[in-house]
Amino acid sequence: MAKVKVRLKKGEKLSSNNNFSGLNTDVWTALNQGKEVSVEEESIPKLIVDQITQTGQSDPVGKGGK
Repeated sequence: MAKVKVRLKKGEKLSSNNNFSGLNTDVWTALNQGKEVSVEEESIPKLIVDQITQTGQSDPVGKGGK
């Protein structure tokens, strides 16, 4: 599973309806504060895909600094 860095698109806010849009409350809060978060790509709820933008890809686990 690949981790990606995401943030909300400019002007977007995530609703707390639908149980925090299917996100962990810490991730939901960080996104609404305009922060970039690292999440598993497969764990991004379809409900918010149009509201976020991928800003990068986290380093793969186990690369040993290569």
